[in-house]
Amino acid sequence: MTPESIADILRKHELWLADEPGGERADFSQQNLNDIEFVHISLAGANFGYCNLERSNFTDSDLSGADFFSATLTGANFTNAILDGADLRGTIFNDANLSNASLVDALMKRGLSFNEGSESSPTSIPLEMRDANLNGANLNGVEATGADFSGASLEGAVLAGSDFSDADLSNTNLKSADLDGADLSSTDFTGANLQNASLRSTYLVGANLSTANLDGADLTNAQQHDEIQENGKLDIQTTINDHKKWINGEGGKRAVLDSIDLHSADFTEADLSGAVMRFCNFSGTNLQNIRMVMADVSDCDFSDADLSGAVMCGAILQRASFRNSNLTNADFRAAEILNANGSKIGKQQPTDLKDSDFSDANLTGIKLGNAVVSGTILV
Repeated sequence: MTPESIADILRKHELWLADEPGGERADFSQQNLNDIEFVHISLAGANFGYCNLERSNFTDSDLSGADFFSATLTGANFTNAILDGADLRGTIFNDANLSNASLVDALMKRGLSFNEGSESSPTSIPLEMRDANLNGANLNGVEATGADFSGASLEGAVLAGSDFSDADLSNTNLKSADLDGADLSSTDFTGANLQNASLRSTYLVGANLSTANLDGADLTNAQQHDEIQENGKLDIQTTINDHKKWINGEGGKRAVLDSIDLHSADFTEADLSGAVMRFCNFSGTNLQNIRMVMADVSDCDFSDADLSGAVMCGAILQRASFRNSNLTNADFRAAEILNANGSKIGKQQPTDLKDSDFSDANLTGIKLGNAVVSGTILV
């Protein structure tokens, strides 16, 4: 792109932000803008998807709600930048400087990349923040499931209420960081420095803290084991109620129940959207009208279960078994992706049914839409 064309895009974007005639949202998608200078300007809502922005400079700029899906930002400078609500799925920030940046409610979880014109399955791409500088950054409420922050420095950063489940935080510097209420299930903290960090009411089930420095860390009310009733069974109703509160932003706790036997439980009309329940046994379970929108229930056994009226839009269901189950009017269509304000952003997450088995299931009225069905048995 020429300097003149970039200047014209910026001029029209400014008009677009002001809702004035002639305005047009800035679209830099798939462009090569390495070493570009975008300092102290407003590019809120701009599109940088799949853009090359290595060593770019966004110091003091407003990028709230911007789309950086699968962009390459190695060595970029975002000091004091605002990235609240930005789409950062699959973005590469290795060696980038995001010190004192605001990333409140940014979307950092794995993205699905589709090869145009190809019938192959989409590729799952995690966000990469390896060796990045996030000292003093605000990551309150971010979704960073499976993200790679290995070697990054987050000293004094705020990660309260965030979701870093399955993330790689090995060898990170989290000294004096605020992680209160964060979901850190199955997170790798190998070699991490958590000295004087606050981990109050965090969810640490499955997290690896074996070689982490926890000197002075506050683990008050942190949960490191699944809560089990006296009879040795999970309190399902409490789990459902806590998860509903989490969905509604009323505190609560996200349901993370890997490898649990749930075959005798009743989940009728339960809302477990966004839950993580991999390798669970739901065989013969009553799941009528359940909602599992964008939940991760891969490798689960739903054989002989009643899933009539179930809504599983955008869910990850790889290698799941639905053999002989009742899926009458079940909905597996794509889920609308919403921003931090709950508004649609024009993107969808398809349901991933790769290598799942629907042998002998009742598929009357089932809605598949554009679900990923490579390797799926549907007979």
